[in-house]
Amino acid sequence: MGTWAPVFDANRFLRNPIRLPMPKDVTGLQNGKPFWIPIYDTTSVNASTGGVLGANLSGENNYQLAIDWTWLACVASFSQGSAASPPFSFQLFRTTTDAQGAQQGFRYQKTPIDAQCLFGTAQKPFYLRKPVFLPAGTELICRVQNLQAASNAIQVVLYGEIEG
Repeated sequence: MGTWAPVFDANRFLRNPIRLPMPKDVTGLQNGKPFWIPIYDTTSVNASTGGVLGANLSGENNYQLAIDWTWLACVASFSQGSAASPPFSFQLFRTTTDAQGAQQGFRYQKTPIDAQCLFGTAQKPFYLRKPVFLPAGTELICRVQNLQAASNAIQVVLYGEIEG
């Protein structure tokens, strides 16, 4: 029996394929322009504390979309944390104002989740299974909690495309 490589194991690939959006879900995005949303960055949100989020503290930030945007992937960086000790937890909300002026809110997660479950790196972004279309006027609100016993410099970026 030879060396076992999970990448080439057909059964394992069918159970857990490479995480990329399905081609049928992204066919309408062929002419889009890349657009990154820095939804949370401690250097700008926490400038008064030296650009870091203190130990076991949380912070919030929001971003107002001025144009239609399709969310495709998530990227994050941090200064403290490891595979055994998650760096931070994250929760994302959105609000949209309808034609009558009433706001409707939506939570993407019921509770904050560990960053390792939702974010990739710049080299390997975490792609969503299906792109999420967000119309102009949508407000994205995020809550980040530092799970480390030391100050943490956290940056969260959502990647997507705008009509091109």
